[in-house]
Amino acid sequence: GSLILPKIVPELSKLTMFNGAPFNDFRSSMSLPPTHMHSFSETKVQRMKSPISASLWRQYNKDHMTRTYPSGSRVDSSNYKPLVPWAMGCQLVALNFQSDDCAMSLNDGRFHENGGCGYVRKPISILQTGDEHATKNEILLKIRVLSGCCLPKPHGEKAGEVIDPYVIVRVHDVLEAAGSDSITSSLRKDFLETSERKTKPIRDNGFCPQWKSEVFCFPIHSPDIAMVEFV
Repeated sequence: GSLILPKIVPELSKLTMFNGAPFNDFRSSMSLPPTHMHSFSETKVQRMKSPISASLWRQYNKDHMTRTYPSGSRVDSSNYKPLVPWAMGCQLVALNFQSDDCAMSLNDGRFHENGGCGYVRKPISILQTGDEHATKNEILLKIRVLSGCCLPKPHGEKAGEVIDPYVIVRVHDVLEAAGSDSITSSLRKDFLETSERKTKPIRDNGFCPQWKSEVFCFPIHSPDIAMVEFV
């Protein structure tokens, strides 16, 4: 009969730090050796929205690795928002780096922390689970846009009309706080919430526009995970 070769040569597997493992459920996965890692596409990430799944996933990620990656249907190399996998404690959140989009801005912002070394410690709310979990502290973030300086023309254009700049302030937040089992969390359709406010445009002034805008107020559900984006 014909010889069927294994997909991974055993000798090579022994040299690999993390081995991919099929996923059935997190309770079973927690009994696997820490060197066994799950890889989930964003499609599977979206299916794990219940508080129970979120809590078990975080517990699994305390001792094991999870890699998430964009769906294969993203033929335009677009991205999913990385906040939800981060909020679940995933250590490897892969993105399409060739796309200069919101997801890449959030990724750059997150990993500018810790001196830009490429590693960021997980928030305490993710490291703690169950009875250890700290009390959820929602806050109210207030932002006032004052002014700008030497703003470029859109799309890097060197010439053209003088711009009429405005500023968009976005807050990307995770509604289901780490470890939360509240009734309101179980009724959420999605973890991710994006709130947006925009200043008025300043006519013909990209050099030193001044807005001194009204105060924009954003309720923050997960302060150690939420991120602010200025556009």
